Amino acid sequence: MTLTYGIQEEYHNFIGITTQKTDAGVYRKVTSEPVVLTGDFTENSEFKNVAGCTETTLYVEYTPGQNSGVFELQLETSGDSGNDNEVPTFYQDVSTAIASGVATVNQSIFRFTGSTSGTTYRFRVLFPVADKLMRVSVRDTATTKGSATIRLFRSGRS
Repeated sequence: MTLTYGIQEEYHNFIGITTQKTDAGVYRKVTSEPVVLTGDFTENSEFKNVAGCTETTLYVEYTPGQNSGVFELQLETSGDSGNDNEVPTFYQDVSTAIASGVATVNQSIFRFTGSTSGTTYRFRVLFPVADKLMRVSVRDTATTKGSATIRLFRSGRS
């Protein structure tokens, strides 16, 4: 965690990344253990409290299991508190297309195609934050599934 120009910024391990203390218990070691993806969003899903943030960035590393592998990311947010007594209700992020003055709203899925099997592709996805909780779900729609890791970066947190 760092403090830059009065804005608190934080990295968080998310999907496929763990943090461990060293033998001395002082330094932290980040270990990347990519999650083997499935074709179902519900099996590769994590949520994080992002209350008070203004933006989150997801740093994604995707390795396709076959040529032209397809990685998909779904973002959902919730204004619920997420405490032990409440099961949060999540709402999927949407995108809007305007044609001839008509706005069409669709549930958003972010899709990335990795052209070469075994190659690790790195990209980031930025989201503005207005809710307390954010859930990210990922899947691979190709026949031979790939793997991924995701690190979450929260900024503007008060």
